[in-house]
Amino acid sequence: MARINKTQGRLMEVWNDLDEAYERMERSLEKLSAMSNLSDELEQEMINFDISAISSLKQHVEMLLGNEAFEV
Repeated sequence: MARINKTQGRLMEVWNDLDEAYERMERSLEKLSAMSNLSDELEQEMINFDISAISSLKQHVEMLLGNEAFEV
């Protein structure tokens, strides 16, 4: 994959993608949690899933957005 320059617009696009991913994952987990007769494996995967990793990525991107030294 070719590398591209870090720009405010690209970082904002990534932040929006991460925000949407968090919301969708949260919704998906809620829907699955409401279902009965799920396999033990799936239930364990849901318990082990760390949605906070998405939030952590968003925070790091936010910090980059706060910097004013962007490449053109």
